[in-house]
Amino acid sequence: MRLSRLAAALTGLLILAMPPTVRAAAEHAAFPAKGDLSSATKRVLKFRGASRTYLVRPVAGPGPWPLVVMLHGATISAERTWTQTSLPTLGAKEKFIVVAPQGVDNRWDESFGSGPDNDVEFLRAVMRDVEAKDHADPKAVFLIGMSNGGFMTIHFVCAGGGGELRAAGVVSATLGEDEIADCVPRKPLPWIEMHGDADQIVPFTAGEGLLSAEQTFAYFADKAGCTAAIKRDKLPDVVANDGSTAEKRVRSGCAGGKQTSTFYVLHGAGHSWPNSRSGPPGERGAVNQDIDGGTVAWEHFRATLTPR
Repeated sequence: MRLSRLAAALTGLLILAMPPTVRAAAEHAAFPAKGDLSSATKRVLKFRGASRTYLVRPVAGPGPWPLVVMLHGATISAERTWTQTSLPTLGAKEKFIVVAPQGVDNRWDESFGSGPDNDVEFLRAVMRDVEAKDHADPKAVFLIGMSNGGFMTIHFVCAGGGGELRAAGVVSATLGEDEIADCVPRKPLPWIEMHGDADQIVPFTAGEGLLSAEQTFAYFADKAGCTAAIKRDKLPDVVANDGSTAEKRVRSGCAGGKQTSTFYVLHGAGHSWPNSRSGPPGERGAVNQDIDGGTVAWEHFRATLTPR
């Protein structure tokens, strides 16, 4: 499925408030706070004759600093995404730069053309801009996206942009059958994936031209050179009334034998970022509150910076 087709399917989808019972339980969980929009600086980047924007939270000092780039879903802005995840808060604490680029009309485009809608090149331009202005480490750049942003992450990796990353991952996104033949990651990338098995928007199972979530994880874990079979762990049901439980699946021996690829299967969860404020009413389904998406993403990325 092309990104434009997914974007069309998501048009008009609303972000709904979390029910009070789940919200109250989540607030007592030992997870970092969501991002505060006041912590973000909005920048305008001239890209191929157009004015594109991104949000950034720099780190004070000479660096070099790790850089985490997070991509919003279709119909959702970079600003909204900033307040739905703990990555900006973690960046302040752990000293890594957080960036949230803005797609045109709140969508990502996989065009290879020479115009300003070529988002593979736009993301490269954002990374170079932050490296120049904020002392981001070009050897420690990470990319993660949800839904349409996850499809863009996959496309970026498959189209060769993976050579500029240290690790990558997706939430509620899978690999398209039509992209497999052209998917050529330039190096092994430790992969992280999160997906609800009750997702009705990007199904956990295969269909509509998409691989299943399990097939997608297997594909990128194999591309990362992971040699071990999956190890499965059922995680504690921290919030019993969220309608979801979490399972962690890990493949080790990746990227030369020192790294892992990790898949969080969110049983009963729908189309959502774990521990976000959106859902569960309506099409998005339940939101897993047993893990924090920003925390597990950063833990995965940080592990690649530590020699093993």
